[in-house]
Amino acid sequence: MAKLEETSILDYFSKKPTHGPAVLRPDRPTQARRAATRSEANSRLPVQQLPFELLSEVMRLAVEMTIPTPYLWRTLVYVRGLSRVCSRWRDVALRTPQLWLLEYTEATGYPLSPLTELFLERSKPLPFRVVLASPERGAYDDDDEDDETWNPELSDLIATGFGETIDRWGDLVLQIRDRSEFTDLAELPRNRAASLTKLDVLVRLLKGNRWQGPPLDMFATAPRLTEVKLRLHFLDDPVVVMLPLPWAQLTTLTVQFDTAQSTFDVLACCPALESLAICLPAAPLIGSQKFPDLRLARVKTLELNITSTSTGGCLHPFLSALDLPALESFHFDVYPLAFEWFYDGFTTSIERFLSRSAAISSFTFAFLPTPSAQALVQFLRLMPALKRLKLTSILAEEFLDALQHPPIDGGKTLVPLLEDLEITAFGHRYLQLVEWTEARLLEMLSSRWVGAGSDTSSSILRLRRCRFEADGLKPLSTDFLEKMGKMEEEGFVWNYVVIHGEDASDWSDSDDDHSE
Repeated sequence: MAKLEETSILDYFSKKPTHGPAVLRPDRPTQARRAATRSEANSRLPVQQLPFELLSEVMRLAVEMTIPTPYLWRTLVYVRGLSRVCSRWRDVALRTPQLWLLEYTEATGYPLSPLTELFLERSKPLPFRVVLASPERGAYDDDDEDDETWNPELSDLIATGFGETIDRWGDLVLQIRDRSEFTDLAELPRNRAASLTKLDVLVRLLKGNRWQGPPLDMFATAPRLTEVKLRLHFLDDPVVVMLPLPWAQLTTLTVQFDTAQSTFDVLACCPALESLAICLPAAPLIGSQKFPDLRLARVKTLELNITSTSTGGCLHPFLSALDLPALESFHFDVYPLAFEWFYDGFTTSIERFLSRSAAISSFTFAFLPTPSAQALVQFLRLMPALKRLKLTSILAEEFLDALQHPPIDGGKTLVPLLEDLEITAFGHRYLQLVEWTEARLLEMLSSRWVGAGSDTSSSILRLRRCRFEADGLKPLSTDFLEKMGKMEEEGFVWNYVVIHGEDASDWSDSDDDHSE
């Protein structure tokens, strides 16, 4: 009966109706002629005259601009839509593997879906980004062990054969929080990471477990690997043993270990480094512990982070042992509440380090407490080649006065080559209110722009750019902004940003990254 009803419905749409407006379906020859006409018209469109390479790039940009974050289902809809415009567009889409690239971010939910397999197949041979991260649990959580959404196992990943695509992994983020995951990862193929250029590894085992073999040696041979970020905790053996990598070819390295010894063991294996970021460890050093001098001749950028758990005893050995003759950019980030760091020995360690790095042209100091404004001035005196200064701090007039040209005290102009200044000034966020006036800020900026511009000495350069971010401060007055507008008309680049208003009440501390 159902078949008869279906037949009658099809007949209804295929025949002329007996009532109502006439609805006729074109016959096949007519449909073919119309399709040919549309194809001929489409072929004359300007976009169809583009060569393959240019049309391919247009399609890729269309997908990236529409979907900035790779997402399987949305990407599939847009890519398929582009490939169905006409036969030529389909041919271009199928021969443009960049359209089918996806970031593979799930470490659960295997086996792989048909859509994932489709994208992996059509994006060959391009490398893609992989994030293998099990859900993070607290060290003493009481979550339901039967909750499958919290399953951290990677064994299903290996079973699907996804590991066989390791030769296409270009950027890998690996986060390990359960000891069983080491066994799963040990099944990955060795010596196959031919496309890997960036590696980010976090090992923080839950509930006090320690990392005890086997080593993660699947990336020991990675000919293109140059950028590595390591956050490794609770290791029983040295890092270079537990995670063999082609250390000698690395150019960019970020490390956070539990001990200073682990840090120096790794750095000693990386002679080609150009950019280095170190998070000082929490474990205190033995008073008599020293490290041999370590010369990294190519390092141009150094980022030093002091966290809430860092201990003061590890700073001096770090800076005393490091020799960075080519250093050009120094970023020093202090945890907001670690103000007790600023004691005499601390500032002396920094000064000695800066005295050996006279070529620094860019300096970033985040969360400098007010009592150490004088120390900052002393640091700047040791950087005569400085061209760019970024300061995140509670603003002090002492600092503004020191930057004036010529100085109020009649001495030499501080950082005479300074061209780019960025200040993020805090108000009452840390309960260390400092009286300062916008007049002092205007005097300093004007002196570095107008005063330096009229200086006949070629050794003093104009300050050309300033970005001022106000966090919890009174808004700058209209008169101030009008005067800055006149400087802008003369060519000065001024950028004023209000982060929080003066009455902002939510000042919850955070461990955010204040680097660019």
